[in-house]
Amino acid sequence: MSRAPQTPRTDGTPAGTNQSFADIPSGRRFTGNDVILECERELAADGHELPNRAIPMEYHASNRTYDDGEIAAIIEDEIARDQPNRELIGYLNTLQQ
Repeated sequence: MSRAPQTPRTDGTPAGTNQSFADIPSGRRFTGNDVILECERELAADGHELPNRAIPMEYHASNRTYDDGEIAAIIEDEIARDQPNRELIGYLNTLQQ
């Protein structure tokens, strides 16, 4: 009798799921890590295209409550930056609706 696990594997992908990690949509990313936020700001300033920039955790709806005027002011401030975080602007627009 073998003690090998009887885990069914249908293919060579992670856990035999027939799905690549690249196929899983990433969605919005929130982080409180200042190193990640600064690194992404520097990459954007250098001209790199970052399609899914991290959103600072301070803007997450679970950490604060917003009114429409406050959201509009934050969006205006972000738009005025040299490299605005489009993910943050999109997230705030969904909160505003």
